[in-house]
Amino acid sequence: MTLDSPAGGMGQFKGLSYGTTEKKYVQTICLGIQPMYYLTYALSIDDTTGVSGNGWVVSCYTGIPQCEVTQADGVTALTATETTSCMDDPRYMTWRVMTLKMDYTGAVSWYRTDSYWNASSTMFSSTWGVGVRLSTNVVSELDNNGSTVALNMGKTFVFAYGDGSGIQLNHIAFGTTPPSGNATAGSGTNTLTTAPTTFSNTSPLMVSQ
Repeated sequence: MTLDSPAGGMGQFKGLSYGTTEKKYVQTICLGIQPMYYLTYALSIDDTTGVSGNGWVVSCYTGIPQCEVTQADGVTALTATETTSCMDDPRYMTWRVMTLKMDYTGAVSWYRTDSYWNASSTMFSSTWGVGVRLSTNVVSELDNNGSTVALNMGKTFVFAYGDGSGIQLNHIAFGTTPPSGNATAGSGTNTLTTAPTTFSNTSPLMVSQ
């Protein structure tokens, strides 16, 4: 199974493409995987008797580590044009966490890609993923989030912050389809302006400009 980097994004990642050229240098590296139970904890992941949401949460990160050789073999040099494109790509040395949920067959149910955001900054910063842990207790089989309700068992996952400053707990209440809300831009009384479709690491097309 191969996991490709998603196209587009927010901030400086807006409008990014992922085609033949980008596949030569944009990487997706996965560091952790944990089971995810839809209704009943815990049972065989491939048990589909009345259960269609069992699967796995996979913790990955995506970005560009270097612009010299193709990631296909680690030896073949990129062309001058490809190197320039790689160096101008906002994904260069700026990594985003990519969390996805697969069902028991390996099909991806949903995914999301995140970067750190500082309100005083004009750009997203690098988020280095370090894996994911399921919060259930292996001794008591109770959930470490304090829940003893069966429907909430095995749905809390622990992610470590990339900068080493701490951890976050994510309780994921999920179904078998992607969320339907928050899929479009918000509305309001302020006049909206159209943002550029692409950004780069060079002036005058930097996201901060």
